[in-house]
Amino acid sequence: MKLKVISCDDNRKWYADKIGESFPLIRIGDRECYVSTHDSYNTGNFISNCDFEVEYEEKESNSTPS
Repeated sequence: MKLKVISCDDNRKWYADKIGESFPLIRIGDRECYVSTHDSYNTGNFISNCDFEVEYEEKESNSTPS
């Protein structure tokens, strides 16, 4: 599951310039979620719950329609 940044109410937050980008979810919290930031140090950071939408990964199916 990934979180897509859709807004940011504070230009001091790390994701203020990342609107439209998606990040892998690591942990869900009450007011914010922790994501992998894809940086060179493989770190994580928080995104406020009001600033993202959830992107579900579609599973590939090996079956063919009949």
